[in-house]
Amino acid sequence: MPCANCSLRTSQSKPGLDGLGSASVAITRWRFFFFTMNSRNKGKVGEREARDQIRLHLGLQDAKRSAQVSGKEASDVLTEAPIHWEVKRRSKIAALAFLEQAERDTTSKVPAVVMREDGATEWTLMLRLADFKAFAAAVAAHTQSG
Repeated sequence: MPCANCSLRTSQSKPGLDGLGSASVAITRWRFFFFTMNSRNKGKVGEREARDQIRLHLGLQDAKRSAQVSGKEASDVLTEAPIHWEVKRRSKIAALAFLEQAERDTTSKVPAVVMREDGATEWTLMLRLADFKAFAAAVAAHTQSG
């Protein structure tokens, strides 16, 4: 018999502990399927957007979305450049508040954030992809050679 909240068919059974029986199971499965599919689609869209931004701002025209495979070397975007691209598209990324502060604090320099967690030894650099070329040029122009 069809579930009242979706088009899934449920089997007739005795009510479960929640009093809904198999209809509850069908709804739970539908929610899992629905949210999993939305998450996958969101990931695909984010990877395509990232690919386009990599092409635009870095000039890596060979950038393409990779087919999702599991494994340590499975990059979300593939380029000939030896870079492992991990794409994250979230509704809110807390660390972006630091970058937004750097952007508010300057009008003539490339905003960048250097950060690390307490107890960690590695520092991380964060900047906007659109600012990468200006950042690299500024570093190159002011780096002392050997």
